[in-house]
Amino acid sequence: MKYPKHLLAASMVVLSICARADNFSVGGITVANPHARPTVEGQANAGAFMTLSNQGVPDRLLGVTTPAAASAELHEMRMDGSVMRMRAMGPLELPTGQTVELRPGAYHVMLLGLTAPLQPGQHLPMTLRFEKAGKLDIDVVIEASGVAR
Repeated sequence: MKYPKHLLAASMVVLSICARADNFSVGGITVANPHARPTVEGQANAGAFMTLSNQGVPDRLLGVTTPAAASAELHEMRMDGSVMRMRAMGPLELPTGQTVELRPGAYHVMLLGLTAPLQPGQHLPMTLRFEKAGKLDIDVVIEASGVAR
């Protein structure tokens, strides 16, 4: 069966819009599955999560920016005796051949001073700044609560 060229072209556009880009790369760094959870009205802060893999030279994640928050910081959660503590941290080391997971209860990007609530299905632009690989623009997907990763 032959399809008109315009129908085929339209189908390709729809498929490309529906396809979700889960991986982003710069230099030897790959960022996989960037996501965040939805927030509620009045919630000022949120966490963003992703997996960083380095197949290039040793590098460091220096910082993060997004127009969706007044600031974005690299944070770490860790146990201090029987108390869980969260703190801002310096650059995140990305050794060659290693994968570092940013996830709840561990390393994560803390979004401070959200400009609006994060809604399921929304896409949040974010820029990661690496010491050697440079800047990488990514798309963080706001996933409905309870979505397993």
